[in-house]
Amino acid sequence: MKAIKSIFAIATIMMAFASCSDVPEPYTLPGNEEKPVLEPKGSGTLDDPYNSIAANNIASELSSGQASTESYYIKGKVASIKYNYGEGNYPASADFYISDDGSKNGQFYVYGCKYLGNTSYSSGTVLQVGDDVVIYGQLYNYNGTPETATNKAFLYSLNGVSEGGVDDNPVTPDTPDLSGKNLLENGDFETWDGGLPTNWKTASTAGNATVTQSTDAHGGSYSAAIGFNTTSNKRLGYKEITLKPGTYTFAVYAKSTTTDVSQTEIGYVPVNNGTADSQGYKYGGYVSLDNNSWTQFTSTFTLDAQKTVCLVIMNPKTNGSYSVAQEILVDDAVLVTNDGGIVEGGETTPDTPDTPVTVTTISVADFLAAAESTTEWYQLTGTISHLEDGTYKNSTTYGNFDLTDESGTVYVYGVVSEKGGAKAKFADLMKEKGIKDGSKITIIGNRGSYSGKPEVTNAYFVSVE
Repeated sequence: MKAIKSIFAIATIMMAFASCSDVPEPYTLPGNEEKPVLEPKGSGTLDDPYNSIAANNIASELSSGQASTESYYIKGKVASIKYNYGEGNYPASADFYISDDGSKNGQFYVYGCKYLGNTSYSSGTVLQVGDDVVIYGQLYNYNGTPETATNKAFLYSLNGVSEGGVDDNPVTPDTPDLSGKNLLENGDFETWDGGLPTNWKTASTAGNATVTQSTDAHGGSYSAAIGFNTTSNKRLGYKEITLKPGTYTFAVYAKSTTTDVSQTEIGYVPVNNGTADSQGYKYGGYVSLDNNSWTQFTSTFTLDAQKTVCLVIMNPKTNGSYSVAQEILVDDAVLVTNDGGIVEGGETTPDTPDTPVTVTTISVADFLAAAESTTEWYQLTGTISHLEDGTYKNSTTYGNFDLTDESGTVYVYGVVSEKGGAKAKFADLMKEKGIKDGSKITIIGNRGSYSGKPEVTNAYFVSVE
């Protein structure tokens, strides 16, 4: 009898389950969730922008180092931000990732993106993770990485707010007022002394370029030709000046000298006790040049306090399809302000600017015996050790290692790619030059010490075997 009741009960339960059509499916076990399959969407127009997947696909189809000939609209949510507007060495643009839903799934890299209205950023709302954005610009394949072409794309809209900037629907951005008094002397490069343009002579490491006179001028009779190096950036610097707090606009006309692609950018670097802050260069963003006509470009910056600076015009090294190192011409430079000005007596008059620093080639043993100095420069050659084994903190980021020759060993505290170059970029130099433990490297630096232990300071790269 009990068996019959049990069978009846089981049958009743089974019928109940079978009759419930709205019983949900069993839950997926945690960790077994499937990521949604993302599909490319859009046609790249304003009405139908690409999503991140489509943008990745289009850029990936380009040859390495190639930019698209057309510009496209790309829509997404900000997934993460590498450098926001107003940050890093290039505060006029931003580097960030977007995706359909703001996650890392299917994200696309927006690199060197100019601000709303196709302008260089100087002020305004910056990005936040989760923002809805539309980007307009060219796509680029950087050694297999799909991204936007630097300074060839801009933020068309931010959370639905747009300032235009596209040729077929332009909104003219504010044009800096350059009608005020020019604070620069000999900004037109008409006066030369000893083969150098007057006042374009730096006492710090900011100006490292060879400069010659050219008769191809934007105005007047002369312009300045800035020399180049294929593997390192070169800069023409105006004499150090002390500026009052305020907002300044620095503007220059420039022109390339060959049919190869060419770029330049301008800005300033703070100078403290006669030394340029190697991590403090502030640029307004790269501008492409033409060898048939002069291009004026501007950089606007604000100083919150009185500061000694060196205005710089940078001639970049060869950089993929962006630029081919070549001599560039500059002319008619101006610096204007409505609320600032030069502090009287705040200029630093250099002795012999742009004169090569005397460098003494020395053995490690003789370097260890030398007196500490920030003005004496020594060239050392030796074998690298403890770069990659974790002996020193952040060694591959900054270039901290031991250098050994036949006479001894010395600790090297940081190496930059060139004199006055940016710190924390040694990993890039390692990749570019094949530097590793066991490499024989030549560097130039000062004799310093830490807690009584001798070390090479302010070092910069020369060569590697």
